Amino acid sequence: MFWDETAKALATTIDIAATYDSDGVELAFFNSQIRTTSTNSQELLQLFRRVDPRKSTPSASALKRVLEPYMDNLESVRTQARLGSGRVRRS
Repeated sequence: MFWDETAKALATTIDIAATYDSDGVELAFFNSQIRTTSTNSQELLQLFRRVDPRKSTPSASALKRVLEPYMDNLESVRTQARLGSGRVRRS
């Protein structure tokens, strides 16, 4: 029921978001292993047709799967900063 509404809502914003990030917008679904980058609303709508929504979502494991690479990268950058300058700059 909400799947189509979600797709339409994201489709209206992805074209705008892509103008700020020429690499596109990364998309990951909690109930699917599909993870990709999209640069326009038509790609997004096609992707939504490929993913089958389920009644439950394994939120904790899905968040870990999606966020862990970013957290690992952040930790790596912090370690490099500590080794390079002796301290980490925080904003």
